[in-house]
Amino acid sequence: MMRKRLLHPASIFLIGALSLRGNGEEQRFLPPGLNYENSGIVNMKTDAGAVGDGVTDDTAAFKEVFEAGKGNEGRFGESRFIYIPAGTYLIREPIEWGDKKKFIRGDGVDRTILRLADNSPGFQDPDDPQVWLNTKGNIHYAQNFLQRICDLTMDVGAGNPGVIALDYHTNNIGGMFNVRIRSSDPEKAGAVGLAFNMRPGPGLIWNVEIDGFDAGIQATGVIHSMTLAYMTLRNQRRVGIEVDRQSLFISEMEFEGNVPLLDMKNRAYVTLTNVNARSTNAQDTAIRVREDSVLLVRDLRVTGFRTAIEEEGSDSVTGPHVAGYVSGEARSLFPGGSIPNMPVKRPPIPDYEPTSEWAVVEATSEVSRDVQRAIDDGVRTVFIKPGPGGGQLKDTIVLRNNVERIIGFGTVLRSVGDWGDIDSPYYSPNIPKGRSSGYGRPVFRVEDGNAPVVILEFLHDEYGQAGYQVEHASQRPLIIMGMGGDYRNTVTGGEVFILDSVGRSYHAQRQRFWGWQVNTESYNWSPHVLNDGGMMWIGGHKIEKDRTKLTTINGGWTQLDGGFYYRNRERVGPAPAITAIDSTMSVGFRTYGRMYPVLVEETRNGETRTLTFEENNRGPELPLFQGVHPPSLQRFLQFLEQNP
Repeated sequence: MMRKRLLHPASIFLIGALSLRGNGEEQRFLPPGLNYENSGIVNMKTDAGAVGDGVTDDTAAFKEVFEAGKGNEGRFGESRFIYIPAGTYLIREPIEWGDKKKFIRGDGVDRTILRLADNSPGFQDPDDPQVWLNTKGNIHYAQNFLQRICDLTMDVGAGNPGVIALDYHTNNIGGMFNVRIRSSDPEKAGAVGLAFNMRPGPGLIWNVEIDGFDAGIQATGVIHSMTLAYMTLRNQRRVGIEVDRQSLFISEMEFEGNVPLLDMKNRAYVTLTNVNARSTNAQDTAIRVREDSVLLVRDLRVTGFRTAIEEEGSDSVTGPHVAGYVSGEARSLFPGGSIPNMPVKRPPIPDYEPTSEWAVVEATSEVSRDVQRAIDDGVRTVFIKPGPGGGQLKDTIVLRNNVERIIGFGTVLRSVGDWGDIDSPYYSPNIPKGRSSGYGRPVFRVEDGNAPVVILEFLHDEYGQAGYQVEHASQRPLIIMGMGGDYRNTVTGGEVFILDSVGRSYHAQRQRFWGWQVNTESYNWSPHVLNDGGMMWIGGHKIEKDRTKLTTINGGWTQLDGGFYYRNRERVGPAPAITAIDSTMSVGFRTYGRMYPVLVEETRNGETRTLTFEENNRGPELPLFQGVHPPSLQRFLQFLEQNP
């Protein structure tokens, strides 16, 4: 192995010479052998004394760490980043998060297992189920930011029919990545695998498997919506997913069992995109839509069910392939044909290289300089180690050379000094700006380099501090995962993938854009999201404030599969929720709070038409709006045919 040059001993560490072994297991995500004092990082084995042998009771260690809050005077009161090395950890009691901004990461679903002891007291009554792991605790329901669970398995054991494995809650940004939730009971007993019952959202549930339970997923309450992608549900005993009032946006799901996939009631709102459901019970319907609930389906395939969709007041749909379905009617403002479903591309997330190859940079006052030095020295992965107070960004970090991944453990980066203000060369004169006059210098600029894809992963900013967070100045694919900030591209023809992000504006010009859980909040930017001549798909767009949320111009094509448009405050004044000029759009969303006077404003050849809230026959929900601009749609269909 070629050793890398150590450029700045005070703040960059190259760890190739360090042992990767701790308690007999290799650590996959946290470089060992470093001093994590004052970083907020806790290793459950080395710091908290958990054993993880599947026999020893580790309940006390987990309660001490997970239930510690910011004001707690114990040794783990300020812990934010909790690492669980490989092992099976036996837990006998409920665990309740003690504070917000906790990042829990295991060593992989087959390596780190949290197991509820068999026949645990308190989890025996399915009519009065109890939560095993609760990420909300006593935090206000709208202020519980940045809760993450990654790379582990939760096993509720056997003989616990009254357990809710996880009641997950986060706000604005946060999510679960690469998690398995299972019942190892012979009868797959358990009340609920994954619950959203405390007004959560927005958040992203990504690559999660749920095996067993009466209900695989249970969601209640009207705010703030959750986005789920690349899910697997199997062996549920009553229903795969049940939704009461809540909004779920689901793409890429596999379901297998002998019960219904989805039961909606009490004005629930659900979008399904690219879902396969297989049943062994020919008497069931796959989806039940009840009590004024709203369903939008794009590409549902069912096998073994009696019917695919049964909605109160509507004819049943048999399947086996449902290319499209909407509760009520699709709305349009101009004549046009049909719009095919936009293909959803899975982000090409690269594998992690061994932690022995990572460059480790301290989050200090010189973090910009030190990260740039590591990049220019040729490293592939830069890990920004959390530090007290966070790193202070002083200049733009340019991603070039061999760098593939900039990764944090929820590391906070704060911009200091003047980040300037520059106009965007791609801002259309047809789109009114908010009070902000332009873009500031970016924190990260992606340029050409040797890595075929670049990923920014689990880095946090001080919301709204810097100018523009990410500038995409290359056609190389860029993945932004679990990170706050804003985005624009200055080189056209590339592609970007946004997974779980909160910011003010995402502006893409002649770009291919895929977004899962894009949360935008700003009075200053209008629109929040701009598709200027490109192809844009968003699954799960939650917003706040009173500006325009989504605009498509210059012959672009936009598909929005589920929006929760929460106009909670009015400061600037009325603005249309969605606008389009000579472009194609196929969108569905729910409004909440203060209603938008204009839901959609569309302009064709200089003529502008509007769909107002009063004209919408579904009240706060617009299940599907389609605006077909034939020239732009045909251009993109030809592109997709040539680039499958």
